[in-house]
Amino acid sequence: MAAFSAPTGAEPSVLGTFGTRFRPHMLFHLSTACLFVLMTSLLVDGDVIEVVDDVSDEEHCEIVISSRSAKHKMDQVDQQVSDEARASLAEGWRIPWYLTDEHQDKHRQVHSEVNRTFPNQLCDEKVYSPSILKLNEAIVCEQICRRCFPGSVAICFLRNYKYENIGETCLCTYSLTDPLRNAAFSLRHEKRVFSRRWARPPYLVL
Repeated sequence: MAAFSAPTGAEPSVLGTFGTRFRPHMLFHLSTACLFVLMTSLLVDGDVIEVVDDVSDEEHCEIVISSRSAKHKMDQVDQQVSDEARASLAEGWRIPWYLTDEHQDKHRQVHSEVNRTFPNQLCDEKVYSPSILKLNEAIVCEQICRRCFPGSVAICFLRNYKYENIGETCLCTYSLTDPLRNAAFSLRHEKRVFSRRWARPPYLVL
């Protein structure tokens, strides 16, 4: 009989490392558990974020705002909107401020205004993650605005749309009329990031 062969009539098994037998139902439970752990660690409100251990939100924001590539304009923070957003979280509202229809409408207005003025220069604020050297982390732009500037709209802006992953800026703004110029906060990578030129779609290549 061949080594590690299953007895006749036995449930099929998958041979693991070092000859360990993993039956199909065992593999299913193992894979389900691994997937749950992965999703729990990466997903918060449907967004992928970086987790900074042992750092409170207040400390986290102080470090982010004091980053050498950050610009902070206190006079552009809408304090009333910010206070209402903080209160909605403290009071445990069923829907957090950033998921309300009012904020979603504001988000659309801001992004529409930026795109009207600077076509093709918006990037994804849910993906762009400026590096913070002191934290040794790259933090998602949208999460920076949510944590540190409640009530603001997050913007990822490309200074040159022809280049990917170079020249992006994360902005948190309360302004509907001039969201870039009147942004309360902006942040770029603290490290110099080089990248290749964007590949243009075939139908746009002249």
